[in-house]
Amino acid sequence: LILAMDREVELTVEMKCESCAKTVTNSLQEVPGVSSVVVDIKTQTVLIKGTAESSSLLCAATSTGFRAKISGQGSIEGFNEVAKKFGCSLATLQESLAAVAEFRGAAGG
Repeated sequence: LILAMDREVELTVEMKCESCAKTVTNSLQEVPGVSSVVVDIKTQTVLIKGTAESSSLLCAATSTGFRAKISGQGSIEGFNEVAKKFGCSLATLQESLAAVAEFRGAAGG
């Protein structure tokens, strides 16, 4: 028996209003394995927790007619150990990783 572990997937979805957010939320909540959906219209991000595959989540988000992309995925638990190894807090590690991702995006690679 193999149990799927909960993880987090973050999508960037081009939403402009509460109605848009509700449409995306409803679509994502229909995906088997989704345990929670949190939408932030200001940052146009959606954080989904559960066991659903990221490709299924992306498909559900784009089926609403909004442009979407996967902007992050994984389980935060493993990063606590990494932060300890580097002698920093989890928040500092997250900020550092975000800065690297931003730099790589700007550098094109």
